[in-house]
Amino acid sequence: YAQVGGCQRVALNASFNFDASVQQFVQLLSGRTLLLVPQEHRRDASALLEFVADHQVDAIDCTPSQLRSWIYADLLEKRRTLRMVLVGGEAIDAPLWSQLSQCSSIDFFNVYGPTECTVDATVAHLNGDNTFPHIGRPMPNRRVYILDRQNQPMPIGVTGEIYIGGAGVARGYLNREALTAERFVRDPFSADAQARMYKTGDLGRWRSDG
Repeated sequence: YAQVGGCQRVALNASFNFDASVQQFVQLLSGRTLLLVPQEHRRDASALLEFVADHQVDAIDCTPSQLRSWIYADLLEKRRTLRMVLVGGEAIDAPLWSQLSQCSSIDFFNVYGPTECTVDATVAHLNGDNTFPHIGRPMPNRRVYILDRQNQPMPIGVTGEIYIGGAGVARGYLNREALTAERFVRDPFSADAQARMYKTGDLGRWRSDG
């Protein structure tokens, strides 16, 4: 939220059994007002937008499919208090990316990251970005690697597996030592001998602009 100053009233749209709900702790510890979106409002785009307006929500999170329903309900057409939307949980397709990139009234951010890395690890600011859908750059204190099967870095533009290191990487899976050893591996690119990185299973490639 640092990139969009003054966002103090944040709506928690994720259910409590979804990993994105961990942001509730961060928002409260940061001194923001946290507004819980009722379950019935999450299923009704018009009702949710009314909730946003009535409670003067500055920022909210959602999936691309949910965001499309908000757009159909005129999210982008009416003047609202909403200033920022975090989009994650699914891939953004090219038509939606193009539509969001042209918006000037709300800042949209595409966020990516697995639960095992405290949810979000990369972020892309969509507004004004007329390229094609991507997951952006690593957030502060995170590291992202694109590696081959021998854990060697892939050249720019060549597809490899996404590994995530830095702050936020979990200790492992409770009572699952074999799976922990498979997915949480030593980070050979860190000066810290105890540092680990998470093997996501997702594929990606670096763009020439990073």
